[in-house]
Amino acid sequence: MPLPPAVSNLAARFSVFDVREVSFADAAHPHPFHVIDCPDWVAVVAITDDDHVVLVRQYRAGIDALTVEPPGGVIEAGQTPAEAARRELLEETGYDGPLAFLGTLHPNPAILSNRVHVFRVLPARKVAEPTFDGSGEHCEVLRMPIASIGGAMQRGEITHVIGLSALSAALDLPVAIGPVVPRPPSMDQVLRMLEQMEELQRTKVIELARRIRPGLTAEDIRNPHDFPDLDDPDWHYADGNLSGIQAAVMAVRALRNATDPHRSGDEQ
Repeated sequence: MPLPPAVSNLAARFSVFDVREVSFADAAHPHPFHVIDCPDWVAVVAITDDDHVVLVRQYRAGIDALTVEPPGGVIEAGQTPAEAARRELLEETGYDGPLAFLGTLHPNPAILSNRVHVFRVLPARKVAEPTFDGSGEHCEVLRMPIASIGGAMQRGEITHVIGLSALSAALDLPVAIGPVVPRPPSMDQVLRMLEQMEELQRTKVIELARRIRPGLTAEDIRNPHDFPDLDDPDWHYADGNLSGIQAAVMAVRALRNATDPHRSGDEQ
């Protein structure tokens, strides 16, 4: 099938990738696609002489979680894929060894233009301590028996699609997809939920107060001691729940601001 003519324009430029807007010239109703251009990557499956695979556990901002995966990373300017593979393995794990090229993958051809070059190192031996570039990257080095890799995939302990593909190619294993693991809510999502609960409970407190004494405003019930009629167990129970939710909102907001320096100026 011939490729349709396309028009491509730079939409945004970031430190590690560019974003292009692509549209097809002959489309009756043009709809732009966005493509991320970034350098090629490498993934390295390092196997020790006692039949263990060297893996790393590291934080991935896209899912806000830790993942277990083979070491790898970006091919830097002027490097060959093999040179980048050896560098990434040494930096992240301290291991080195004979390198064999296994093949090339497209990680996500719908939006990514780059490729992943997969290598195997056998036997891998530790020759140094891991080193990091000061960008905040940190990896925990793991050694997993080859016999345990398939089970780790099936249990959902290894979910990085590049890692799954690389391990499958290097170890001659079928790709196994583990059970769906619910993504925990973000701090912002928790805060929004609590704020909604706070608003609903505040409405309930006002409605109860007005049943007891019609005409009371939200400002009035901030000082319930001015209104003896509000000495009602149902109202006190609802007001106590509101106070608890408000305390939770303040605590979560403070925790979010403490863990995100860009929000240090947010309302406390």
